[in-house]
Amino acid sequence: MLRHLAATGVDFAQEVGEDPATGEIAIALHAYGTGPFAGTATIRNHYLLRGGS
Repeated sequence: MLRHLAATGVDFAQEVGEDPATGEIAIALHAYGTGPFAGTATIRNHYLLRGGS
């Protein structure tokens, strides 16, 4: 995941180079419509599709 983020985000790659702690990623899963962005209309979904789909 870090390789992908560094390859696609120049700012992220630079930050990890300056402060390796930037690469310490924590993931928290929340049910749809809950969590820190609950009720936020501006949040966007991002889907990755592999193959011919």
